Amino acid sequence: MRFTTLARTASALLTALLAVSCVSVNIPKDYVPDDKVVFLMQDTGFGPIRYGALAADPYVFQPDSTPVDGTKPAFLKSVSLERLLKADFKADSRLYREAFAHFNYVLKLPLFEELRPILDKADIKPPAPLLPNKGDKIQDFTNGTEYVYPDAVGARITVLNSGVYLVTFSDKSVFQWQPDGVYFWKDAQGVDTQQYNLKLGYIMVKIGDYTFEKDPTFRRLKSSKGVLEFDAAPQAQYNLTPSEAGAAQYTFFLDKTSGVYSCSVKTASGLRFDWFPMQKSLLVTKGTQAVSIDASFQKIHALFDTVAGKASDVLSVYLPQGIRLANLDAKDLGYAEVNPAWPEGYKVKTIGPFDVWYTAKDEALLGKIRSDRLTTIEAQDHALSGLSGVKRRAIIIPPDLNAYRKLHASKPGEVLNWYPSGFESLDYITMWLLSVPRYDKPAGQDYFLTRNSTK
Repeated sequence: MRFTTLARTASALLTALLAVSCVSVNIPKDYVPDDKVVFLMQDTGFGPIRYGALAADPYVFQPDSTPVDGTKPAFLKSVSLERLLKADFKADSRLYREAFAHFNYVLKLPLFEELRPILDKADIKPPAPLLPNKGDKIQDFTNGTEYVYPDAVGARITVLNSGVYLVTFSDKSVFQWQPDGVYFWKDAQGVDTQQYNLKLGYIMVKIGDYTFEKDPTFRRLKSSKGVLEFDAAPQAQYNLTPSEAGAAQYTFFLDKTSGVYSCSVKTASGLRFDWFPMQKSLLVTKGTQAVSIDASFQKIHALFDTVAGKASDVLSVYLPQGIRLANLDAKDLGYAEVNPAWPEGYKVKTIGPFDVWYTAKDEALLGKIRSDRLTTIEAQDHALSGLSGVKRRAIIIPPDLNAYRKLHASKPGEVLNWYPSGFESLDYITMWLLSVPRYDKPAGQDYFLTRNSTK
């Protein structure tokens, strides 16, 4: 039912496109009558079949093949969500190749392989607290008393009325104990070297050149080369932040056997890139939006469920042929776009509520189109078909039948049926008035335009 409505509105748009002055013209001898003209349609449920199915091949673009840097890829700084919402096959294929190279490099980082076993095998235990032993009194304060600390040469202990006590050593390092069960050591510069929180089960301890932290679900290892964290909740993962300037944070997600099944990186722009080695797919997220690119460089734009941590409602599927909207009520994407890399050399002109894509040979004919008629018809189209989610659709006028066939094919060798109708996808309309054989000659074009004109 939806497509029947679309086909009718396409026909109405055709009439609007042909709103020129009426002149009587004889039928050219080479003119093809309506019942012999055929047009592409995949669904066999509409219109009388004139000819059998034919195979069609869509536009095939070569992916980017220039060298990529897997160590310091450009996409970590240069990619934005706005750029990802464009139909750019070469840019998408380059981004995918960079991500493929970079994440495979990251998964084999010596730093991760070096720090992970150290963190996993470390016996992180809480240090025993110092007892509040007191020697000779040194002096009284309004909030406590200071004594000689008998268990260390040159040390003093201050016992406060609140129950807190501090042991200050000759090297200016300090141990502090609090009644809530928290106790810690600080060095002469006031930096924590050991800590224990009884209530939270949190432990921090320095062992040689490494600093370890731990609680019931979390472990962290700090070194001069970087920081590695392990978090068991909500899912098992390692977070790695190399110390090198400008390094991003990488997260390695684990399956039940502790094998890494995905890796992600957060960038300064707010984008997060996730790489899934088994599926060889890339997921880019920001807030409630996600864009995925697979090994064939097909791109999908979807809403992202931040609670469940996965993409939900699909908004658009990007193919080399352009964008096809799947959710017309989406508020995040309100435009259609035609790939400028199509070999026909399409130009674009905004007429009324449409972006009209055409080739140079049809430039003069476009000058006859009335934008007010297009606006009226598009308003009727919205009312009849519920296409209010698309703010500006595209009308595509192919230069010939071969180009027309390609526009409706999604993959090479796709079998298509032929009908006496144009076709309309959810975000663009392909008009057939200039794209079939009867319009190849000026006489046929003039006759068709005048026969379908209005005064």
